[in-house]
Amino acid sequence: MALRGLQDQVIAFKAAGPVTAANATLSQYLGSFLGETAISAQAAEAGRIDAEALRNDVIKRRDDFAGVNLDEELANLVVFQNSYSAAARVLTAARDIYDTLLNAI
Repeated sequence: MALRGLQDQVIAFKAAGPVTAANATLSQYLGSFLGETAISAQAAEAGRIDAEALRNDVIKRRDDFAGVNLDEELANLVVFQNSYSAAARVLTAARDIYDTLLNAI
């Protein structure tokens, strides 16, 4: 019976979290408290979604800037191999010329 009496009794509630102090029934205060809590949760979820989108954008920009392009790296590797082979042929030709000059003396 005492609980039933609380349903309609106006109580002075102190401020709690996002809910300000109020004189209300238990159901009114609970509804206000749950509503404010839901609004805060929704704002937090929206902030999380925004932060995650920003994080993903920053990661994508970083990867685009510093990422490794395998096709470009393979092309560079072929160029370096060909340069090395050409330098080796030049040194071989220089050695052969030097050997020929030494044998001529």
